Amino acid sequence: MQTYKSRIGVFAVVIAVAGFASPEYASSGQTPEPELKTDPLSGHRYSSWAKSVLATGDGVQLKLTKFEKKYAGNDYSFITDDCSGSSPIPDRVSDSDTASFCYGSFHPPAGVFQVDTGFSFNYDILIPNGSGEWSPSGYYVEAAAKVPLFGDPKIDCTIKQSGSTVPASGAPFRCDTSLTSKGNDSEPRWTITAKPVTVIDAANSANVARAAQLIGDNCTVFDTPRCNWTRTQKSSAILQDQDDWQSLQYRSA
Repeated sequence: MQTYKSRIGVFAVVIAVAGFASPEYASSGQTPEPELKTDPLSGHRYSSWAKSVLATGDGVQLKLTKFEKKYAGNDYSFITDDCSGSSPIPDRVSDSDTASFCYGSFHPPAGVFQVDTGFSFNYDILIPNGSGEWSPSGYYVEAAAKVPLFGDPKIDCTIKQSGSTVPASGAPFRCDTSLTSKGNDSEPRWTITAKPVTVIDAANSANVARAAQLIGDNCTVFDTPRCNWTRTQKSSAILQDQDDWQSLQYRSA
């Protein structure tokens, strides 16, 4: 009888220890409450935000075509533009200009798992049409950013041809990115510029093949805003047919 009681006692101790340890184990698998920061101007509390900048170079304007509170397929619909002294993403960015916007995960109403900031957007790239107006260049910029509460921030930017979903090879534009500040206060920046213009003059017979290649690779329509080649009396190049010679001076971005 004494042996039986001692076993009961040992069993009770094991149950007590297990019962004590169980809540601690469960809590270790949960996301802890975020350590919130406070916007000094608005007083709003946030866990992450992306104070962003869009910049353009000479001869490049941007027109917003899409903005989504998503990054890499993940939903961030809870983020808002409550950042003090800032605005939502702009519909238009003029040439040689900068525009600021800000989104963040503010609390409340975001919950314990809604602590990261992520979004993506597309802009059509516009260029001068020679008549004082701006026309589509045939290219657009696809960009995105993620600023998490924990971990490294991410920023993306790709130039694509209109109607295409793959990066444009040999596009006449470029997009440079940078991240200033650190952690959950990282500041994404995108700069979209036109590449320097290259002039291939086919007056020198050594340039004929190069000029013809540039036309074939980049010019599907003659004298569009993004692809202009001017006929001259002194230069020539082979086009589709080797017997079809035309004089030209090709300007390639």
